[in-house]
Amino acid sequence: MASQRASAEEGPPASAVDRLLAETEGEGLGGSADPTPSIRRSSSSSSASTSASRALHNASKLTASPVPSAKMTAFRRFVQVGRVVLVNYGPDEGKLAVIVDVVDQSRVMIDGPSDDASAAVRRQVINLRRVSLTDFALKLARGARAKTVKAAWAKEDVSAKWAASSWGQKLAAQAAKRAMSDKDRFVAMLARKAAAQKVRAALGK
Repeated sequence: MASQRASAEEGPPASAVDRLLAETEGEGLGGSADPTPSIRRSSSSSSASTSASRALHNASKLTASPVPSAKMTAFRRFVQVGRVVLVNYGPDEGKLAVIVDVVDQSRVMIDGPSDDASAAVRRQVINLRRVSLTDFALKLARGARAKTVKAAWAKEDVSAKWAASSWGQKLAAQAAKRAMSDKDRFVAMLARKAAAQKVRAALGK
């Protein structure tokens, strides 16, 4: 009777399935290896492969990019003393002048000598945004006097060179078109029609 009561207190005997589960859990806890090193190794290998692919990509970009030629890198219009500029804004718009001094990174002092009073530009400090650099330059010292600037201007014949340039001819044509009257526009229209008729007649032969 005592043995029966002891077995009843201990509980029912464990089944075969319970014993198998207990053994499996014990083996998993005791014999399993830590997966952390493998994860670290995989992450380090993936980062190394990513950096290597980026390096190869950058190297291919460097080799594929074309080397700029000397014509592309050549730039001749610099902000310097003696550089002839065209005023593109303000009351002196469309007039030529020359840089006689550089005040700072955004301002210069200009002087525009000319025999024609309407084309002359008084000596003044102007923002670089209001001038356009041209291809012409004079040999002047910094802060040259108006008399020296006028002599250098006449020696280089800047006005004639500007009038012969494509830029100067384009601006002259625009100014002439703006100054045309209604009669002048009508005459120009008739001239264009006559020229077009001659071209069509020549092509029709």
